[in-house]
Amino acid sequence: MRAFPSLFDEHLSVGVEGWLQRDHCWRRMVMAAVLMLCLGLIPARPALAASIVVNSLSDTTPANDGVCTLREAIEAANLNTASGAASGECAAGSNDPTVDVITFSLSGTITLGGALPGIGDGTSDDPGYVTIDGDNDDNGSPDIVLDRNGGGGAGLNIGRSVDGGQAINVTIRGLEIREFGAQGINIVRAETLVIEDSYIHGNGNQGIRIENDSTTGVTIEDCRIGVDASGNASANGTNGIQINDGADNVTIRNNVISGNTGDGLQIAGGGGDGSGHLIENNKIGTNGAGTSCSTNFGNGTIGIAIQGGVANMTIQNNIIGCNGRTQSAGGSNGDGIQWAAASSTNNQIKNNYIGTNASGTNLGNHQNGIDLGNGVNNSLIQGNTIANNGSTATSANNDGIHIDGTTTDNNKITQNSIYDNGGADADGLGIDLNGDGVNANDSGDPDSGSNAKQNFPVITAAAGNDGTGQYDVTFSWDFKSGEGPWTIEFFCNKDGGGEGKTYQASTTILSGTASGSTTFSFTPLTGTCNDATNNRITATATNFAGSTSEFSAAADPTAITLQRLDARIATPLIVIPLLLLALLGLGAGMLFQRRRPASV
Repeated sequence: MRAFPSLFDEHLSVGVEGWLQRDHCWRRMVMAAVLMLCLGLIPARPALAASIVVNSLSDTTPANDGVCTLREAIEAANLNTASGAASGECAAGSNDPTVDVITFSLSGTITLGGALPGIGDGTSDDPGYVTIDGDNDDNGSPDIVLDRNGGGGAGLNIGRSVDGGQAINVTIRGLEIREFGAQGINIVRAETLVIEDSYIHGNGNQGIRIENDSTTGVTIEDCRIGVDASGNASANGTNGIQINDGADNVTIRNNVISGNTGDGLQIAGGGGDGSGHLIENNKIGTNGAGTSCSTNFGNGTIGIAIQGGVANMTIQNNIIGCNGRTQSAGGSNGDGIQWAAASSTNNQIKNNYIGTNASGTNLGNHQNGIDLGNGVNNSLIQGNTIANNGSTATSANNDGIHIDGTTTDNNKITQNSIYDNGGADADGLGIDLNGDGVNANDSGDPDSGSNAKQNFPVITAAAGNDGTGQYDVTFSWDFKSGEGPWTIEFFCNKDGGGEGKTYQASTTILSGTASGSTTFSFTPLTGTCNDATNNRITATATNFAGSTSEFSAAADPTAITLQRLDARIATPLIVIPLLLLALLGLGAGMLFQRRRPASV
């Protein structure tokens, strides 16, 4: 008798086979996931933050008193030990890469009796990984004030004063730091550090000092440096922010840096050249709105001062004005931006308002808008509005852009709006090469100096607004052979020359034509050149390496247009009477013929 498999056996067989198939797939998925994790394709889960809550505004450190002070909290984070066993003490910090987050359960002022413990200062194996957050309600302004009442030391010390590592992954948020004898915040040997939503003012030295060539990745944003919680100027004793000794990749964004006794931002040398800094969207020297030079605003000397070699730095979208407030009328300091450092190269200054704002307000810096010194090369100055600078100074050669030094070359100045600079200075120019007033062109352009003392174009005729909306500009040039092609930019300007208020158009002179003349036609990009504030045409030349000339003398298309109109009007005024006389004569002749009797 043949045995038949039972229904149970059949189901068992199918179930086992299905399980084996699923098990095989599962093992393959697990092996694939492990492989991806090893290759870094699946991000590791970030370490959870350890929370330390400050519940007291005192500055004491007794153990087991049931409170957690800021001083104890920093020590707990540094040493990874609790401040005591009693309830309410500071919890122990955690080893890196866990971030210890110090927050506050109350608001107010902590009056410090001495310097706080350093953060990531090498006194423990923990190199940082700390956040101090004093913005309790997360509204972008401080709820905790650190006050030293003029006592010595810095408000916060971050990093290591000796070699052997860096303070890593530190964030300072929502603190007002004031009245310390030294810096508000002192940073040495740090990496990936953020200072945000904080007010740092009234300190004896710099607001923030950043130093050492191993420091990189510092970000300062949404802070007031030299301005207090009420929005009033409250000077730090020297510079608002100072970067020393070759620190790299510092970002300074969306801050108000004003009212400081020295420079708003200073980048100094001493330990190597820095690179990669980004300075953007700040108000440097003005009030918080960027609209006025209110009482005690303006940094005492320079808005941004670069005194050490810097490469690949970008300064963009800032309002820089009112700087040089401590200078006398004859004082020789107070530039918007001063670049006085050799070996600075490949830097960009773009889309800033220097001496004004988008509304055209007079926020002039005491001396030059931009000042490039000896050894600053290959810069790009583009799209800026540079106006009203030098209007409070009586010293000579106050310019929109002042370029000096025999080794200062290849600085390209393009598509800017430059006007009303120099004040009472008769030598004040929009662009001044060699810092000595207008440099006359020379035949073949053989001379050397700032930006190779590039010859400027000479406009010989200009006409426009003849019904077509087109402008015709005839110009000549005499450049150094072998330095082409050259870019010629045209501007409308408000006075006789030396500046250019509104960029209009450009054309290119090819390499093989180092001298010659031509007529270039363009339709103005913004309005016309014939209104009362913008009625002259000027031009600049830039060679292939990027050296830009001074502005040309100006041509007046309005006068030429009127001459054309006069010529057009003169012809009908002469011809019409003659035609009338001819018609009268013809009519009289016809009448005479009609009345004459017929011959017999």
